[in-house]
Amino acid sequence: PAAKLRKPQETFPGALERPKLFMQIILEIAIKSKKLIMKTTMKIHIVTAMLLSLLLISTLNAHKGATGSVKQRMDLMLALTGDMKRLKKILIRSEHPKYKEITKTTQKIRLKARHMLHMFPKNSTQAPSLVRKDIWQNWKEFEKYALDLELYTKQLEAKVKSKAPKTKVIDIFHKMIHTCLGCHLDFRKDEVMIK
Repeated sequence: PAAKLRKPQETFPGALERPKLFMQIILEIAIKSKKLIMKTTMKIHIVTAMLLSLLLISTLNAHKGATGSVKQRMDLMLALTGDMKRLKKILIRSEHPKYKEITKTTQKIRLKARHMLHMFPKNSTQAPSLVRKDIWQNWKEFEKYALDLELYTKQLEAKVKSKAPKTKVIDIFHKMIHTCLGCHLDFRKDEVMIK
């Protein structure tokens, strides 16, 4: 029988009040239980939905009162989250997603990943920005996240084009989500700390 999924707040009290901790917990669960996750499509969708919801919540929380380059990059991140959600819907809807439909969304993600590197002028950390100041000292690492996201969109397109099993396509999609979450964990301030 399938194990009953517990709500994160039941397993980790207070996790929802501390978004960074919650992101780390979800990421660890997804990585540690990869074999279990890959057994059924339903579990894949549950984990994917949790990860995307977390990205959306963390982006929306920071968006209030932003102006200038901070607002522009927050808008870009919000649009990127929307693209990831759209991609998830396409992947859920069909056992063999249509290549044209996938590429329409992955191309948008790829362009945003490229553009993202130009959205962080030095010292653009004024409130309500949640970017850590060390992003500029670790720029190569940040750049790698953006380039990885771009690479995974190409890999996802290739898997869909070759009509690979859905689990292989979802695997690549999870890598895309983990790339976004990893970047947030490394370069976003813990929202609780700045309140």
